[in-house]
Amino acid sequence: MTTTTTLRSEPRPDKVAIVEEIAGKLNESVAVFVSEYRGMSVGQLADLRTPLRAAGAEHKVYKNTLARIAATDCARPQTLNSSGMVLSTSSITLPSNRRDANSGRVDAIST
Repeated sequence: MTTTTTLRSEPRPDKVAIVEEIAGKLNESVAVFVSEYRGMSVGQLADLRTPLRAAGAEHKVYKNTLARIAATDCARPQTLNSSGMVLSTSSITLPSNRRDANSGRVDAIST
């Protein structure tokens, strides 16, 4: 029995939506922090997210290919693409643009 693989001419709608979400967040954010999370446990990532969320920031792991596409599509493509900042195990932290977000300060994070 032979199976054939069909190539998609159009990207999947769910992936397009994720790319649009990432690009939108990159466009709206005043700063972008890219970090490598290799070797971190799920618990350590949760411990990292907690104080960031309290300070109004979002820390998220996206599929690397989708993050690269979004970085290219955003209004400031040099933000993530200029030095290959989106690596194989990268996560993105986007601080809140709101001035009222719990003073917007994270005192200490230890992982």
